[in-house]
Amino acid sequence: MIDKGCMMISLCILFFAVSPADALDVRLDVFGNANLDDTIDEEDIAYVKDIMKGSAETTELADANYDQEVDEEDIAQIERIINGTESSLTFIDIFGDAETVNKPINHVAALGYIGPQLLRLIGAEDRMLPVVGPDYYIDLS
Repeated sequence: MIDKGCMMISLCILFFAVSPADALDVRLDVFGNANLDDTIDEEDIAYVKDIMKGSAETTELADANYDQEVDEEDIAQIERIINGTESSLTFIDIFGDAETVNKPINHVAALGYIGPQLLRLIGAEDRMLPVVGPDYYIDLS
């Protein structure tokens, strides 16, 4: 049986990680996107180092491990994200709250029209749970 709490958290990664303010103005709201360029890469590590030196402004997403400090541990978390070895990811949901999901994500319920498209783009369509509609419930146990 699928843990419903885990499924809801997993859903948030695809459905709520993107701010809905403007369909054409989308930001990757994952902690670790320190320079806010929508890609978590070496440039984010350099940006965090600049924050630590005092030569760059702190951004909300620079705190990659979400411990309320921008430090070496954030660089380590960004490196894990880049390498795909992170054990958790923290993101901002549609309500503006920080949510953390533990990995690996085994199943995702993709709601709306963009969720399934995102899953296909990242090659995770095999983890997608079927969602029939609000009046139907599929028991996958």
